Amino acid sequence: MTWYSQGEEGRKNVEAEQKRRQEQFDAPRRFWLRPDANTDIVFLDSEGFFLKEHSYKSGGNWQNYETCIADMGEECAFCEDGHRSSYIAVFTVLDLSQFETKDKLKVTASKKLFVLKGLTIKKFLKKRDARKGNITLAKFNTTRYEAKEAATGTDFEFIQKLSVKQAMALRQKTGPYSMKEEEWLQPFDYMKIFAPKSPDELRRILGRPAAVGSDGDIGDAGGRQSSDADPVPDDDIPF
Repeated sequence: MTWYSQGEEGRKNVEAEQKRRQEQFDAPRRFWLRPDANTDIVFLDSEGFFLKEHSYKSGGNWQNYETCIADMGEECAFCEDGHRSSYIAVFTVLDLSQFETKDKLKVTASKKLFVLKGLTIKKFLKKRDARKGNITLAKFNTTRYEAKEAATGTDFEFIQKLSVKQAMALRQKTGPYSMKEEEWLQPFDYMKIFAPKSPDELRRILGRPAAVGSDGDIGDAGGRQSSDADPVPDDDIPF
């Protein structure tokens, strides 16, 4: 690892960093609940999307994420550098928390990634299975009691099943959280959002040179950064 690069390697690092920053800007936000709070959420899918990912600090923020590629038989620079991976389960939800933006626009619902980790996965899946495995358009209340608990909350209570008409009526029509009708109830494209980066691109993120003999091509878009400013405490289990 080095603190500088030169020539062609430096140019590629600039391109990789620009791409990473654009991904962060375009990324869907991850659901986050402050301690001692609760809110209602509506699930848009039931199956769940499972993977291992790394979180790392960049620009003073720990909420940077990259999909782990070790299980693909690739050399994962994050694993090699001692960054633990977390096994996560991902769903898409409508977050019914209400707030005002800095432009005084009232937000009543926003579409987000609902990312569960560690023991919270098992706890939530039991709640899902109690609904015969079908939680699509199900409204739950989630509560987070303490900062050390998972940012998704750990106390999930089923409220009711919504109709498509009721869920569409929640759509945010103005402001930065607005969304087209045909997109509102569609789960996010997890294959695109969490598509793994190439081994060389992961090395560049960590400031390491490309592998000897590599052509240094930049891979597909991968991990995403949440826009939430605070770290996400959870009951994560290291792998």
